[in-house]
Amino acid sequence: AAIYCGNGELLHHLPEQLSKRERYSEKWQRRTHSAWRHRHWHASAFTGICNDLAAASACM
Repeated sequence: AAIYCGNGELLHHLPEQLSKRERYSEKWQRRTHSAWRHRHWHASAFTGICNDLAAASACM
């Protein structure tokens, strides 16, 4: 499973590895089985995720 973050990026993790961001490349597009969205989804729900990703990137 993965979360599409927008701007062509997704967030995912493989077993026994840390989560990481990657480009939603053709490789991932071929592997995408389906896309689901909760009926009460709103763009502001990603604010915390985006803030965490930005903070983690700043620390690297």
